[in-house]
Amino acid sequence: MKPESCKEFRELFPSCLKKWFWHCLINALPSYLIAVVWLGLWAFPVSHVAMFCAVFTFVLAYSVLTSLPGPLSRNDSLFARAMNAGLLVRLVISVITVTLIPFGPMLMLTPDLWCGRIAAAAVAWGYDFLGYKATLFDRLDGGSGAVPGFMEVYLTTMLEGLILSFMLFIFCFIAIIILQVNDRKRMFREGRI
Repeated sequence: MKPESCKEFRELFPSCLKKWFWHCLINALPSYLIAVVWLGLWAFPVSHVAMFCAVFTFVLAYSVLTSLPGPLSRNDSLFARAMNAGLLVRLVISVITVTLIPFGPMLMLTPDLWCGRIAAAAVAWGYDFLGYKATLFDRLDGGSGAVPGFMEVYLTTMLEGLILSFMLFIFCFIAIIILQVNDRKRMFREGRI
């Protein structure tokens, strides 16, 4: 990196860290509550630590990504505007999901539950493939299961976050197209095209 890029990174990183800390924390809350309340992971401190470590991994990754010089670090860029639109939609979905936590069957309508199930199934498949026994997926099907280990919960949380991030990326891609069309219409009206 060039010296001016390093300076820009150092200036942006603290604000990005704060932004992503709150965003990731709020958006991880539905999945955390589903795991703690409905899967019964509240009794296992290692599960809490694993989930928080995974969320913190996302905080650091997104903070670094948006602090690097480029279109994501400039608020006026098309990519940053699309990402902010996606973040707002994800925030609304998270708030709705949190309100549905007391009503178990209603959670079937939320992406957090489905992404968590997919992630747990994938991690269980990976564990089985490697010859280990995964316990978290058994809990999804109503079993009491053994105590899930740190790595299993961490990997499941990371994979769920990646799936949700991919869905957010798809939404942002659609938002980019819509924003570009709107920008071109505005430029055409202003006579710049």
